[in-house]
This record gives sequence, structure tokens and C-alpha cells, in this order.
Amino acid sequence: MQLFPKFPQPLLTTRLIHRHLLSAYLLVSHGSRSSYPKIATAHLAQWVSERLRTLGQNPAKHRDATPATQADPTPVRSTSKHKPYPLNPCPLVGTACLEFGASPLHQQIQEFSDRAFAAGCDRVRILPLFLLPGVHVMEDIPPEVALAQEVLQRQGTSEIYSIELCSYLGTHPDLWQLLTQQILEPVAARVLVAHGSQRHEGNQLIEQVAAKAEAVVAYWSKSPDLTQQVEQLIQAGHNQIAILPYFLFAGTTTEAIGQIVTNLRQRFPTTTLRLANPIGVSAELVDIVLDLLQREP
Repeated sequence: MQLFPKFPQPLLTTRLIHRHLLSAYLLVSHGSRSSYPKIATAHLAQWVSERLRTLGQNPAKHRDATPATQADPTPVRSTSKHKPYPLNPCPLVGTACLEFGASPLHQQIQEFSDRAFAAGCDRVRILPLFLLPGVHVMEDIPPEVALAQEVLQRQGTSEIYSIELCSYLGTHPDLWQLLTQQILEPVAARVLVAHGSQRHEGNQLIEQVAAKAEAVVAYWSKSPDLTQQVEQLIQAGHNQIAILPYFLFAGTTTEAIGQIVTNLRQRFPTTTLRLANPIGVSAELVDIVLDLLQREP
């Protein structure tokens, strides 16, 4: 499912006035055979578009504030050296996927870019909706973006239009809080369940996130897995354990994690296992996406 809102075609003079001011945004996910991640990604894009439209009408609002969490509703001034782009009052926000798409990613990027440039935008900013610097983020997506950029160069329009790749979602320092804020009651221990990566850097980031969440790490694709970590915590005397799935949206993997937790509850009836939801679409996630989209490369 791809989301391409339609906006009226601006006059040429309007495009010239706003040269280097108007951006369109493309959210790139992994893709899935399951329908829920597609629906969730489209919902996120729609929400981002609505928020950008609101902020574009009042550019001074929240321009230099980092996302507020439920625990601390007061916006905190960002210490980042990145300067935000000017906000687009008529934002075009679309979705694309790396796998399971109707066409290769670079073609999806080019199709969206053509629509964006025809609508008066001169910049397309691409945000990978990935949590880790794994193979997809580091090796698969950049060449696809480069192929789309080459089209602009061949057309001789690269000085007028640009396609830019933003930092992936998992680079945002506040993302992990969207998991921990679900666990309102005190627990003795926490397990952060992540997919894991073939790249060492990806697993390093998981360890860093787990440290912030005061959790031990369990991997879906490698050892130690969730069952092993829960068994060790129970042997150590913990009888209340929170399980935090470090996944963006619900899908087949999070369903399988839920089944593992059900089996563990049957094996250890005197232990309380609290399973949090994956990150999911929320106002806080939209704030994080907006923060990354508005940063200079």
C-alpha cells in the first residue's frame, strides 16, 4: 500500500518563489506479506502529513523542540547542531518498501519524486523506517537511492531537484522510550527482544538501547533468545519480568514472540511476564519522524 495524497498543481511563479524551500517526504519500510505493517506505515505517513501541514501554517511552533514523552510532556530544547529545513505548508508524504513491493525501491523512489517535483517540490527526503544499522540500512537502501539520483543527473536536473537520504529511524535518541513508557508498574527485570543483525554495528546499537532501558538483550535471529534469557532471570530469582519487543510495528515476528510468552507463562505460572507492544504509530513516533525529516544531512 502506498500513500500519495493529491495536491493542486502550483503555478510556475509559485514554484520559483519557493525554490529550495519545499520538500516531499518518503517513508521507506522493509515491506511485509502481512497487511498490518502496510496499513500502519500508511497511517504513519498520513499522520506525518497532517502534522507537517499544521506546523507549516505556524512555523514557529515546535520548530526546535525535541519530542515530548508521556512521562514528561514539556518540550525539551534540542541540543543537536542540525538545523531544521523550512516547513512545507502543503506536504506530500508517501511510502515505499524495500521488499514485497510492486517494483524495485529505486523505481518507487523515482515515481514518487516525479510526482513531488510536478507538484512544485524541489527536494525529496527519504527516511528509512528501520531500527538498526543492519544490511538493509547500510548496504541495500543507499544504492537504490543512488540509482534514483542518477536519473536526475542524466536528465540534467540535479542542480534544480534533489533526492536526499535521512538518518534511519533508530538513530533518534528518544525512540527507546516509546517501549519503556508502556511498563507503568515496577518490575524486577526487563528483556529487550530485537531481531538482531548480521552486522556487528547493528547488534552494538541493540546493546546500547537495552542498557538505556535497563534490560538484557534477547535476539530473534541468534542466541541468546527470549526463552534463554527469561529462564536465566527466573533462575536468578526474578518473578516479575517485562518483555519489550524492539520492533516498529506488529507482524508475524511479534505474533510469534507473543506465542513464546504464552508458553513461558504456562511453564512458569508463579512468574509474572508482562509483554509490551511494539513501538507502533503514536503521536510520539510522529514527533520523532518529524525531527529526523527536518534535519540537515
